[in-house]
Amino acid sequence: QFIAVRDAGQVPAGRVLELAVDDLLQHQVPLRVVRQIRRLQHHLEVGEVAVQEYLSGRADEVYLGFTEYINTLRQEPRLRPLLPLRPQGEEAHSAAGLAMGASHGPAPAYIYEPSQEALLDVIVPRFTALQVYQAILEAAASEHSARMVAMRNATDSAKELLGALQLGYNKARQLAITSDLLDIVGGVEALGKAT
Repeated sequence: QFIAVRDAGQVPAGRVLELAVDDLLQHQVPLRVVRQIRRLQHHLEVGEVAVQEYLSGRADEVYLGFTEYINTLRQEPRLRPLLPLRPQGEEAHSAAGLAMGASHGPAPAYIYEPSQEALLDVIVPRFTALQVYQAILEAAASEHSARMVAMRNATDSAKELLGALQLGYNKARQLAITSDLLDIVGGVEALGKAT
């Protein structure tokens, strides 16, 4: 099962969001900020849907596919696991070590207010939404970069073509002028011989 994310302008906003946007517009908040808020709301909803699908058991894993922006000339497709959450980097090595029974002293005792479950119920959907948002920003940057490179290449090609056409035009014009001069000189000579 796939959830496709497209431009937020094509997705209807919720009633609460519409009221908030109306308030923002009345306070003369720039329209671009309002659009960013709508997009973020949409990505929060996508993150919530992904978490609900995972928690309900309809999805064993959730992956995020997107185009990662490396630099102006290089973008690469990526498929990143989103759920279940897995530690990365050094955290993964330390978690693997702890899972194998290696202990580095007593585990610290933390008291969570509210409970751990309540915190995770809020943090995981937001974290997921931010991951979706980051992926969409990466994909948008990749798209803009690819368009910029394509337009630069098209501009360079057009300039080369214009230069070649200008050179051809100048040669044809020069040939026409030379031909006209030869005709004039030939006519003058013919008139000189006739008299």
